[in-house]
Amino acid sequence: MLGTIEGSAGGLTFSSTAGINLLRQKVGTNNSKSPLQLQQRAKFAEIGRLAKALGALLLAGYKRVGFQNGYNQFVGQNIAYTSLDQNNVASIDYARLSVSTGSVTPLVGLAMANSATGKTISWTDNSDSNQALASDKVYVAIVRTATKQVAQSLGSATHPAGSVDVAASYLAGMAAGELAVYAFARRADNTDASPTASLASAAAGGSPAPTFGTTIPGPSGTAAGTTLTASAGDRFGFNELTTGSSGPYNMAINVGGQQVASVDTYDRYAGKPFGFTHAGVTRTGNFAATVNF
Repeated sequence: MLGTIEGSAGGLTFSSTAGINLLRQKVGTNNSKSPLQLQQRAKFAEIGRLAKALGALLLAGYKRVGFQNGYNQFVGQNIAYTSLDQNNVASIDYARLSVSTGSVTPLVGLAMANSATGKTISWTDNSDSNQALASDKVYVAIVRTATKQVAQSLGSATHPAGSVDVAASYLAGMAAGELAVYAFARRADNTDASPTASLASAAAGGSPAPTFGTTIPGPSGTAAGTTLTASAGDRFGFNELTTGSSGPYNMAINVGGQQVASVDTYDRYAGKPFGFTHAGVTRTGNFAATVNF
């Protein structure tokens, strides 16, 4: 637990009211410089800058609770995923962030593809008459993790639409590993929202995404005794093993509850890491009979 946080970092001020940590614009100075205070402020400043960039999306993703608005709840929910290196430089684990909470059914089958104006974010229509209504509006944010630039679509599409274009000129040429995508559904009457669905890889400033020595392109390709059956444009990467058991081994890869690829290889790869790119989004996992993303 971080306990009570008070003080300033950059343009942000942290205060406590009734035992609740609050984030607001800086209004004064505080020269306390104990190591723990400096570490806490560095973390809060890092996640606070992202909260500021996400802006109105957070007010849609969280219902106000007492003194806490969407910004405060986002910081409180995600501060644990902000870490410091040995030089007290902060980084965010984007793969673990949430930008919403609630009881609406979350979006499934989230995917990203290039578009003429930026990126197209798609999802599977799982609307019903209960917890995922056809009238629910979908909110999407794409974060450029290196700079915290944010491009958004704020409720411009409904749940059954299945996709939305997020326009930003810099997005068109960017790889999936440079971006983090967050999406949620919100009731049309603004009374509730869903938990966050996301596409994100390595932490910005932290460990880089893994690379692999062997890559097989879709829709059908073979290398190092391993065959990929997938869609055109898909890629499968792994590190070749030249020794070990050579029994037959099949892996099914599912995205959003649907099988999108299969891999036929040797059982010596069981449990070993791999990377799979589908619809422009790269995901990493370990060899298993069935892998769900």
